[in-house]
Amino acid sequence: GSHDGFIADYLGSAPQTNEVARAAHLLPALLAVAAPMALPIRMMELGASAGLLQNFEKFRYDYGRHFWGDPASPVTLRCEWRGDAHFPVGDLPPIVERGGCDIAPVPITAEDDRKRLQSYVWPDQLQRLERMALAMTIFSEEPAEIVAGNAADFCEERATPRKGVVTTVFHSIALQYFSAADQQRIAGHLQR
Repeated sequence: GSHDGFIADYLGSAPQTNEVARAAHLLPALLAVAAPMALPIRMMELGASAGLLQNFEKFRYDYGRHFWGDPASPVTLRCEWRGDAHFPVGDLPPIVERGGCDIAPVPITAEDDRKRLQSYVWPDQLQRLERMALAMTIFSEEPAEIVAGNAADFCEERATPRKGVVTTVFHSIALQYFSAADQQRIAGHLQR
């Protein structure tokens, strides 16, 4: 039909999901690890897609019995905190650097780019679509640098320790898509 070229072009790149709700796991991890150190934080994300998790601290979190973040945030993530572990409380130290890499980052500066990112969400998941749109607005106000490239290369080049700063390296359901060799390089670099 008349849209064959558009569809073929669109299918030429892998789907890019950027599920904002995954930040609900990132926040407690950083509160538990980085907050007690009281040092500024560097955020290095592998498989970042559009980078919407880079501004995770601007979201509101509702874990049922525990709340964190600005109640006026346009993005509220709701999930249940389970288990015997205490929820880590406190304030995050300042984030002094944000960045990530993806084999094919999704820019969200243009409306067509935003629509492309949203097209990877099932159309009946209205709450997820709304959450993504609101997170894109937050990201556009304070964008992070998401570079195109190999995750192992990025990790070795950018995710290096710096004195007086907590360097964090994370992914949200991306590691299994990296080659076994890249997974080993990343693990080896982090161990060193």
